[in-house]
Parts: sequence; C-alpha cells; structure tokens
Amino acid sequence: MLRTSKLIWSVGLILIGLVLPLWLGLTGHPDLSVSVRPLRTHAGAIQRDAAPGQTFRCEGQGLERIEVALVSLGSPEDGLELVLRAESVKGEVLRRVSLYPGELTAPEFVSFSFEPIEESAGRWFHFQLLPNGERTIANYSPWIRFHGQTGRDDPWGETSLHEQVVRNYFQSPLGDLRALGIACEFLSTEGGAIHFELWDLDDGGKTRRELTLPTPSVVHNGYAFFDFEPVPESKGRNYGYRIKSKGPARFNARFGKPTIKTLHGVAAELSSLRGMSSGNHSLGSRDLVFQTWTSFDWERGLRLALARAGWRLWAAIACWAFAVYALGRFLFRDTRAE
Repeated sequence: MLRTSKLIWSVGLILIGLVLPLWLGLTGHPDLSVSVRPLRTHAGAIQRDAAPGQTFRCEGQGLERIEVALVSLGSPEDGLELVLRAESVKGEVLRRVSLYPGELTAPEFVSFSFEPIEESAGRWFHFQLLPNGERTIANYSPWIRFHGQTGRDDPWGETSLHEQVVRNYFQSPLGDLRALGIACEFLSTEGGAIHFELWDLDDGGKTRRELTLPTPSVVHNGYAFFDFEPVPESKGRNYGYRIKSKGPARFNARFGKPTIKTLHGVAAELSSLRGMSSGNHSLGSRDLVFQTWTSFDWERGLRLALARAGWRLWAAIACWAFAVYALGRFLFRDTRAE
C-alpha cells in the first residue's frame, strides 16, 4: 500500500511539473509577432484616404485577436476600427471591430478581439486600421518595422518648414542605401504626385535614383518613405536630395534642415508576411508592428515547443522526472525499518 501511495504521488508530481509549465508557457505566446527594439519609426496619424494595413499568414486555428502597436498623437477621444479581410486589401470582409484606445502615453499594443475564425490555419489575411465612424483622421499612429538597418536617425525636430520644395545633403553612414525617410507634419499627394531625386555629390551630382510617391498618399505627423533599389557601396559617400510637392507641405526640421532617417540593406523577410499597405497600395519594404493570437491548441503548442527546444526539452523532462523520483523516495521512505 505504501509503495502504491509513493507511486501515485510521484506520478502526480511529475505530471503537474510537466503540464503546468507547458500550459502556462504555451498559452502565453502569440501566433505571429512582428516587433523591433527600439521602436524608431511611426507612420503618422491614421487617415481614411491612406489607411495603414498589413497582410499576414495565420499559423493556428481560431484567429481571434490582433494587437497593433500604437502611439497617441492628439485627442484621446478618437475611435478606431479594424477591418479584417481574406487574402488582401481587396478581399472579402470577415470581421469589423471598433474601440476607443484612450490616451497612450507611451507606445502600447492595442488589442482588437473578435469572434474566432475557426479555419484560419495556413490562410492569408489582411487587416486595416480606419478612423471610427465617418471621421477622416484619427490621432493615433501605428509603428513600422522597415526591412533593413537604420543608419542616420535624426530625432524629431522642434521647427517646421512650410515649403513645397526642400533640398539638403547627407553622408551615408552605411552601405546599400535603399530608403530615405523624411519627417512630415503634413504631406499629401492630393494636389499631385510628390517627386523625389537622389544625387551622388561625390560623382558630380549624378542622379542615382528618382521616384514619386503612390497616389493617394497622406502623412500627418509621421514619416514619408522614399524607398528605391539599394545603392551599392554607398558607405561614406555624400548625397543630395530634392523633394517636390505640388500641394501644401509642412516638413519637420532641426536647425532649419529637414529631419531624416536613412535605411540600408535588406533584412530577412518572414514567410508569414507580405508587407504593409497604405490605402490600396502595397508597401513590401516594411511591416506594421503587431501580434496575432489564435485559440489555444495543445497539439500545435507541443509541436512548437519541440521545434523550438528540441533535445533540450526531453533532457529537461528526464531531469525533472529523476528529481521527482528522488524526492519521492526521500519524502516517502519506509520508516518501519527504523
């Protein structure tokens, strides 16, 4: 009888020690997490005419929550709507969620929960953030992860440039220059296309890249990104740029010069992402910072744990079982022999 009791207690302790940590660990992880530290760049206020969005593939069944990293830009009374579609920005609308995030004193993940989509594993989805109701703008901005490495990284300036044309120069701190981000208090293609030129000042001012922003495009208290094919061997070279807007433009500035960021190279892209969107335009060079959550699935959770931990998980289980066995022998040793 004593041996049976020992066995029951030992097996019980082993099961509790294995199941409880697995349950706590596996249920606390998102299905997909797109993050960057530190947070460097946000898109600007959420505009109905150029609403930010993201395309992603869900791994698990029962997609039920999307969390988006946001920061307040103004009134905490604004509301937001998340629209979830199948496949792409033009796909069938599957869910709509409205909420009022309130004041966000620091970057926070705002959670949009909805009725689970049971057959979500392996499917592609697109979500988009819109001002709630009939409003044209909401004073919240989503954070962005650009595919590449940040080089020059000016802090947000204290003054404004009310100019339709801005020119300046910079030195590229890294190779493979592939984007220039310029801080804008307001910039819109409503009056016409916004034109960008990049010159190589070390090569007699030769034009290296030339492009226009897609239409429609609106930036309000955020960054306008001009991204292009990487410029090889750009490290240490001096470049000039010109940005020409046909409509009203208000650029953020420091010491009378536009506030900019330079981005370089290409980071490895996740197979579960197809990039963010602005209105109906795809911006494959960047992603929103967000997380997705699905209903808990023991089978998938265990597969993920095995894939991530490998032999270390089995070693931990063996060590735990031996420790519980040794503890059981010590606690339940037969005192009749004394």
